[in-house]
Amino acid sequence: MQDKLLFICRQNLVANGVAYVSYNTYPGWHMIEIVRGLMLYHTRDVADPEMRAAQARAVLDTLAGAGLPDDSAYGSFVKMYAQFIGGKLEDARPRQDALLLHDELEEINDPVYFHQFVERAARYGLQYLGEAEFRTMVGSRGSVPPQAAEALGRIARSVVEAEQYIDFVHNRTFRQTLLCHEAVALSRTLKPDRVASLYAASRANRSQQPQGRQRHAAQVAL
Repeated sequence: MQDKLLFICRQNLVANGVAYVSYNTYPGWHMIEIVRGLMLYHTRDVADPEMRAAQARAVLDTLAGAGLPDDSAYGSFVKMYAQFIGGKLEDARPRQDALLLHDELEEINDPVYFHQFVERAARYGLQYLGEAEFRTMVGSRGSVPPQAAEALGRIARSVVEAEQYIDFVHNRTFRQTLLCHEAVALSRTLKPDRVASLYAASRANRSQQPQGRQRHAAQVAL
């Protein structure tokens, strides 16, 4: 299925086209597969989606409260994930049933390491362009502390290797990767003038401001 998706991307991309592919990644999913296995086993005979989601939540809560030691990595993770699913962590929302069914309870869920994804894409004439969320990429402000970025720069021999090491640092579980044809010559040097010809979209709503301030804002925009 993953190979077929990349084949479709290659066949349908125009010469300078960009493909967006989202996928679950290791190393983060190694840990999630622990609770995924529990949920799949407990709901193996349940067909109704809503009931499957409810029972999956219930068995995770049961295991989390079954006396798992707090000083073990396993116990801490299971308890944390139960809180995450239930939206009990700080600034966390309850995980919707649709997401639970799509990820943890999905029959086919095959995470890959980032470097494996890039290597597979290369077999179909596609190359790594970047991430849809630029802030997560190597070199962007906040991806890792400067000292860590410098250390990774010494051991990474390419952008792909640097991105893979970042995944290990963050225990990353999900990527939104952009691909393009391998024939495209890429320049990874960021220049302000490249932004001038782009359009921007936002969900922001215009606030009510005094008339004079609105005129000033219009003048700035021009």
